[in-house]
Amino acid sequence: MKAIERIKTGITELDQITGGIPKGRSTILIGGPGTGKTIFALQAAVTSAREGLNVTYLCVEESPEDIRHQAAVLGWNLKTYEEKGILRMVDMVAPRAMNTLERKRAGSSQRKMDLFTIFNKMDDDTDLVVVDSIGCFIDPDIQIFRDQFDLILYQLRKKNVTSIIIMDASTSSEMKDIGMFLAYSAIRMEKKENTFRGRRERIMDIVKMRSTDIPLQPVQYEITDRGIVII
Repeated sequence: MKAIERIKTGITELDQITGGIPKGRSTILIGGPGTGKTIFALQAAVTSAREGLNVTYLCVEESPEDIRHQAAVLGWNLKTYEEKGILRMVDMVAPRAMNTLERKRAGSSQRKMDLFTIFNKMDDDTDLVVVDSIGCFIDPDIQIFRDQFDLILYQLRKKNVTSIIIMDASTSSEMKDIGMFLAYSAIRMEKKENTFRGRRERIMDIVKMRSTDIPLQPVQYEITDRGIVII
């Protein structure tokens, strides 16, 4: 059987462990505030852009300018890749705000933007799409979310697009962690108390990655001035 292709995340130690995330498949990142989900996604996006892959970064919760600033702090100049046409930053913050305003004015609770709205913003030649993050567009009805998410992952797979989809831990819990079951790969990022050392630590649990020999135990990581580093 032919081995599945991989794309590098830029997190050297993680790439050594897994070989990289499966190409043309979906990876869901789940974690609470301050766990480094955006940094993980940025690191993978920059690494792919450096290798000449076309990247679409969907900025749902933070503006493209804020994302660019966060990347610059870590030494990554996103505009370099944007000017080359390799990286496309898509502002979903403004449309989301306008949608909320329109609903408020109309006195309606019905959403006009859903998961399909997000993925329709992706260019046809996209190799890697990052959704940061998906929570704002999730329907509170678990079955509707499951059906939409399942269909989107199927469509991305048919197009051979690699996807990194961020979801906050609280939303994932509300959705009964269905996203972790549907995605090809699932990584949970957490901050936990280390009672032996008397301090908080960040740990990354590769919950699943099909066609990959993954560690059974979570790995500890740090956020440094060059991104995420696994200890």
